[in-house]
Amino acid sequence: MNTVKLKWPVDSAGGPRVSSGPSRPWWQRRAFALRPSRGVAILATLALLGLLVAFQQVVHNAVQQGEARRQAEAASNDAHWRCNAARSRSERVDCMVQRNAAHDVETTRQSPTVAAALTQAPVGR
Repeated sequence: MNTVKLKWPVDSAGGPRVSSGPSRPWWQRRAFALRPSRGVAILATLALLGLLVAFQQVVHNAVQQGEARRQAEAASNDAHWRCNAARSRSERVDCMVQRNAAHDVETTRQSPTVAAALTQAPVGR
């Protein structure tokens, strides 16, 4: 039977030889290369703050737009209720015509392109 004897490297003290390099694992020895510099950290912080400010502006504008839409819808519902509460049919029709005309004027004021589209749109097919 063949046997193989393994010999461990031995240092001068008689124990196993220890490598002369650092005893930390390779990823800890290279950690200095992974650490960002102070300038990169400041730049990243400023970028993050800029994104937070932009997000805050978007949310703020969305809340304002939602509130304006809610108020416009409430005013429209109120006008619709007033028109339906009129006594005669002719008063109701006149009220609805005035309400729709006021809505068209408001739309025209908001956007000239929408006004042009309203004047050129075909009426019924």
